[in-house]
Amino acid sequence: MTLQRWLRPPSTFNQCRQVLGQQIKAASRRLGLQGSVTVGLIVMYERKARAAQVMKGSGQTQLDDEAVAILNSATFAPARIDGVNTNACTIIRVVFVVK
Repeated sequence: MTLQRWLRPPSTFNQCRQVLGQQIKAASRRLGLQGSVTVGLIVMYERKARAAQVMKGSGQTQLDDEAVAILNSATFAPARIDGVNTNACTIIRVVFVVK
């Protein structure tokens, strides 16, 4: 597998943005904190995140941990190559805003 194929972002975040957005908004309100966290993860061919880790933290451990937890619990649409589900690495920026 070439690096380009491995790094091909899955069609994941766009398809579950609404559900994740609701979880992120609820966490922001619950914690009373805001900031952004950049998380790198592998979306496995069976639709679950694996090895999610903070690439660039918010400076607030609670937000960083919450972003990883939200993404680890999400179900994603897997990347596809030639019609076959495949693992893919992606980076997602999670923005917490208190409104």
